[in-house]
Amino acid sequence: MQLPRMPDGKPNGRAGQMLWYGGLAAVAAMGVVEWPVAAVVAAGSYVVDRRMKEARRTKPADAQRTGRRKESGTRTRTRPATGRSRRPQ
Repeated sequence: MQLPRMPDGKPNGRAGQMLWYGGLAAVAAMGVVEWPVAAVVAAGSYVVDRRMKEARRTKPADAQRTGRRKESGTRTRTRPATGRSRRPQ
């Protein structure tokens, strides 16, 4: 006999969005945060979610178009921007 799988506990997709916005509205209705703050947080969440979805959609297409593969997680080293030149003057 095989036991049913346990859910991972993290709602995603449409259900996760509804829980987030519903929870935010509930917190605002209880007075924990003010309505204008909740509205700004909701708007910011919406914008970030849309941009991330767009980035996920376009990133594989861009890499395929240029013939590059996804990088292996290594970072290139860059010099910190200090606003000064390292050469003595």
